[in-house]
Amino acid sequence: MTQSIESPGPVTSRSGAAPDTGTSAGPGASVAVLRRALQEIRAAKAELARQHAPVIVAGVGCRFPSANGPQEFWNLLQNGRCAVTTVPPDRWDLTHHYD
Repeated sequence: MTQSIESPGPVTSRSGAAPDTGTSAGPGASVAVLRRALQEIRAAKAELARQHAPVIVAGVGCRFPSANGPQEFWNLLQNGRCAVTTVPPDRWDLTHHYD
């Protein structure tokens, strides 16, 4: 039975034999290396979580349905208005794509 690298105790393969580490130090050495790697990963994740960088939106360039800009589109969404309309013919020819 294979144990989690977080739990103490020997690590064995499915067959019950200790895995071959390729070193003379034995299987405990590779478990120690894995535990140390896990500690370093957790420390790096914790450091990233502590770093808080604000996000800045420098500009918006979009086409908004039934609105002439982001604020009008936001108002449309807040008011629950439907923005579904027929595609304007100057944007693309509907008859070219559908019968």
